[in-house]
Amino acid sequence: MSAYAAKLQESDLPKLLFHGDPGAILPPPMVEMCKQTYKNLKTVDIGPGVHYLMEDNPHLIGEEIAAWYKTL
Repeated sequence: MSAYAAKLQESDLPKLLFHGDPGAILPPPMVEMCKQTYKNLKTVDIGPGVHYLMEDNPHLIGEEIAAWYKTL
């Protein structure tokens, strides 16, 4: 995990991060750390959500993936 995290920090590849509130895996402090740590990262707040974000707001996630993909 440490090696993978280090690679992500060094990489200029585009990254997309979805997060919800309160979030189970990525609580707000972790999201802020990601914003400050990872280059070329777009974050999307999907609103209320804990663990199954794709079930909490599937349409927003699909729209954001499509829009992000067009920028690549």
